[in-house]
Amino acid sequence: MSNFTFAEPVSSFQISVAGGLTLTSTMLTITSIIIIIANRQHDIIKYRNYETLIFFLLFFQVMAIIHTLSLAYGKPQYCETIIAMMVMSFFFISHFMLVSPSVVYHDRLNHLKLSGSNGDHGHDVSNDSKSGNRFARRFVKLPLRLVITVVIGCFYLPWFFLFNQYVDLPGDCLRNVIITNVTYRTVFIFIMGYFTYALNSVKEMFFLRLEITTITLLTAPVQILLSLCYSIRPDLFADWFDYRWLYVLMGFFTTLVNGVFPCLLLNNRFRRWLGHYVYGNMLDNEQLNKFDAKIKKFETNSDIITTIFTEPRLFESFKAFATSNWSVENLLFYQDVEKFKADCAQMKMLDGRANDIYDTYIKSGCSLEINLPFDIKKTLKNRLADHDCTADMYDSAQLHIRELMYNDTFMLWRKTAVCKEVFVAIYGASDSSLHNSTGNTSREMRSTNSSHDMVTISATAATTTTTTTTTAAAGLV
Repeated sequence: MSNFTFAEPVSSFQISVAGGLTLTSTMLTITSIIIIIANRQHDIIKYRNYETLIFFLLFFQVMAIIHTLSLAYGKPQYCETIIAMMVMSFFFISHFMLVSPSVVYHDRLNHLKLSGSNGDHGHDVSNDSKSGNRFARRFVKLPLRLVITVVIGCFYLPWFFLFNQYVDLPGDCLRNVIITNVTYRTVFIFIMGYFTYALNSVKEMFFLRLEITTITLLTAPVQILLSLCYSIRPDLFADWFDYRWLYVLMGFFTTLVNGVFPCLLLNNRFRRWLGHYVYGNMLDNEQLNKFDAKIKKFETNSDIITTIFTEPRLFESFKAFATSNWSVENLLFYQDVEKFKADCAQMKMLDGRANDIYDTYIKSGCSLEINLPFDIKKTLKNRLADHDCTADMYDSAQLHIRELMYNDTFMLWRKTAVCKEVFVAIYGASDSSLHNSTGNTSREMRSTNSSHDMVTISATAATTTTTTTTTAAAGLV
């Protein structure tokens, strides 16, 4: 062991265990990748940088397979393959290194959406570049992350070849590549330390912090310490220890944490259960069933989205949840469209306000871009180009965002403890019926024959609900 050599051949028991782990992780990896690709537009997957996550999972699985074969058939015939994979590793594992800053920047930009309030003219965040947020905005998009990944890998290549050219260490053929990896990765630990620390202040609903923390604790310290100690003082380790086990286990754990775990989060029940027991912010099944029944009864008397936007306490709670869910731009757009229609009624700055809303929320790459179908975007762009601005021009977009808020943000919010608390605080906890004080609220957007838009919002919805919800005194049903 003093010359840094592996004990070969390894026992049949070790080969069986390694083979079982690798076979299991291979099957789980393939299944996870299929699920990830099928659900790539889901927020749970999208914010995990799914484009590079797939290659990250594949790389560690291939490494696990090669090291398992090396354990079974002897390291010499796989030595060059292992070295080549290790040399190329930073082109693939940079995904894991870039997830932390990606989450931090996503969260920073999300809060910037709220801090950019500009009075009656909406939410202007055009000055974000002055505080360094232009880089953050580019970083969360794929192209810049890929460039950084390539740069990281390209810096490693000359470092590896220079180290192997000028440093001649006795012993196993893998010794130099292991030491090179340790020294290079140690530099990145200090660089990424800031983002790892910054994760503590990030509030998000996608369990990204939990995943990053778990995989970091399971792999990074163990890998670095073992690699460092084993490459410098291999004589400290028992004869049965084999460094190749490290990559077999890493392949298994990365599959579970970075592959299987996000797929499980796609299940609402699992996500709610995890949120209840890990973060304590979700209702358990019994609480959810009771509260859900009351919310459904409440919805028979009131248009829930209009109620939320006209009841200040509900709105503040809903906005806080949307902020942690990284979807607050939908609320801001809905609010600004309501202000736009109110100003239109008074003939105030019609064209200017219409352009402000488009540039802030709809224009491709804008600061608060919302998710709208292409046909709606095209229609709005053409109307602005023709100076065809009317009070109802954003109704179809508002309807789409309204449905998105209800089916996504609200459906998630209603399962949280904070949603129950704010409803109980406003309407009480009894099972008595909420009187029909909100029954006159318009629940639907009516059709219109307008050549410009498909739908308009009932003109009486906001004013009716404003007077009725604030005076409701009965209990939440």
